[in-house]
Amino acid sequence: MTISPDQAAAALKDIETVAARSNDLKSYAIGAPILIMWGIICMMGYGAGAISPAYGVVWFPLSAIGAAATFFLARRAKRGADGRIGSRIGWTWGALIVFYVAAFAVLRPTEPNQFAAFPALLVALSYALMGIWTSRRYIVLGIAVAAFTLVGYFALAPFFSLWMAVVMGGGLVLGGLWLKQV
Repeated sequence: MTISPDQAAAALKDIETVAARSNDLKSYAIGAPILIMWGIICMMGYGAGAISPAYGVVWFPLSAIGAAATFFLARRAKRGADGRIGSRIGWTWGALIVFYVAAFAVLRPTEPNQFAAFPALLVALSYALMGIWTSRRYIVLGIAVAAFTLVGYFALAPFFSLWMAVVMGGGLVLGGLWLKQV
């Protein structure tokens, strides 16, 4: 039995589609617990900001715990079938953390809502970029985080920390659960 060139091309296209879907599922399996964890961290950090202007005291240990847990989860994924995905996620987030610290050192926000909005916008950019390179659902998450952050920053300034606790924290948790459903 011979296969025509059209049949061979169709089979190769089907294989590419399955491979792309498999990569999406791997990305979602790695990203879902990280999103949920950071959603909970954001609820606690932004919630502290709604209670006290000295919320930086809470954010620092939460961020350190989150960074360590993200690294651990990425390393654990690296031991899976395709170590490149976990390694790339770990290195990408490491680069973003360095950028975040450097940007704050150079730009020096002057009011609390700027301190609170910048990390959320950086997370939004991160997820959008991850979506461009890996899986489209991350693009949706990035756009949603950016949009809700900007709405809260410009329209709900007095309640921005509380808004972000619900929207950013809850949004990341829901986003992680959305990724797990696939």
